[in-house]
Amino acid sequence: MSSWLRVAAADLDAAIVRRDLWIHQGLIDVIRRYRRTLLGPLWHVLHMGALILLLGFVWSAVFGIDTAAYFLTVTPTLIVWTLISAMIIEGCGTFVAAQSTALSIRFPFTAFVFAHLWRMVLTFAHHLLVVVLVFLVLGVMPGAITLLAIPGLLLILLNGFWISLLLSIVTLRVRDVQQIVASGMQIAMFATPVFWPRELLGTRFSWLIDYNPLYHLLQIGRDPLIGQVPPNESWLWAAGMAGIGLAVTLVLFGAVRRRLAYWY
Repeated sequence: MSSWLRVAAADLDAAIVRRDLWIHQGLIDVIRRYRRTLLGPLWHVLHMGALILLLGFVWSAVFGIDTAAYFLTVTPTLIVWTLISAMIIEGCGTFVAAQSTALSIRFPFTAFVFAHLWRMVLTFAHHLLVVVLVFLVLGVMPGAITLLAIPGLLLILLNGFWISLLLSIVTLRVRDVQQIVASGMQIAMFATPVFWPRELLGTRFSWLIDYNPLYHLLQIGRDPLIGQVPPNESWLWAAGMAGIGLAVTLVLFGAVRRRLAYWY
């Protein structure tokens, strides 16, 4: 097992040393996706803004919630959920999409995961413009608690790293995994308080949320943006998942690292 960890550590070290390449690759991926479009990545902002506008007026009426209060909650919630969901779903195909590079040159596989996460951060930064716009329209001034979003985002990305790495390995071997994960995340979106307040679930089924790891990741990223301190349980869940997930995934990665190229 120690030899597997050394293999994983060597790959990580090589990826960090060559960070200029995956940073550039992440930027190029975003630019290529919107090449020859009029607004470029700002389409992210328009799409998210239109979705939140629709949700804000419709669902606030459905739930009987004050429209302004619902906008303040659903905007950062949906943006953080989009980050988590995209990291997991798109993370499945990270190694598959890197086939030409992986087979043509010697390149650290974890660098592909870093490039994927960097692309997710860039998209998230565009979506944050919607949060700023909503806060300006509603006259809300973020306080010092908002700074807790920084460690929250780092923990989300740390979990995103091992989840993306693990799913990339599995998907490279079994290509159906990405479709299974995408379907699962769609179901999870409705089972997690993204569009609806947790209080509506009541106490009888509260365990569905208490033991939902995605909800805890959502909490540590969303709560600071709405001026609330995330509960200690969510920090513990996120940190525990990161520690255990990293350890298990790096051991697995080290064990199969030399065979990955033969799975294409």
